[in-house]
Amino acid sequence: MTKKKKSDKIARENSMTELSVAEVEQPKRQLTVTLQAVSGGIHLMEAKVNDIFVISVANGMQGRWDGTILGISVKLQVRVFGIGNATFRLGIDLPGTADDQSLTLKLSGGFYETTLYL
Repeated sequence: MTKKKKSDKIARENSMTELSVAEVEQPKRQLTVTLQAVSGGIHLMEAKVNDIFVISVANGMQGRWDGTILGISVKLQVRVFGIGNATFRLGIDLPGTADDQSLTLKLSGGFYETTLYL
């Protein structure tokens, strides 16, 4: 294959790749996650959105994250450490999917962990 034909082939492949990426542009959505101690001793609350830490608060303080996410699927991971059966509240607001959600959850043996797919 000559250099001219090879460069033309590469140019066509590159333009097809650019078109494919443009056609698959992911939607942007707003997401709000809150973590709040309710009762008992809460030492550490952490949340990750799509494997990125967005909240890490200690000593019963309230944590909140507002951000823009790409794509249709959202992976929310929550871990809470505390004393005994302490309780905390997880708030989720993802416009366009459902009403705001507020879950009051209880630690088991001083620990709680969950993964939610929204």
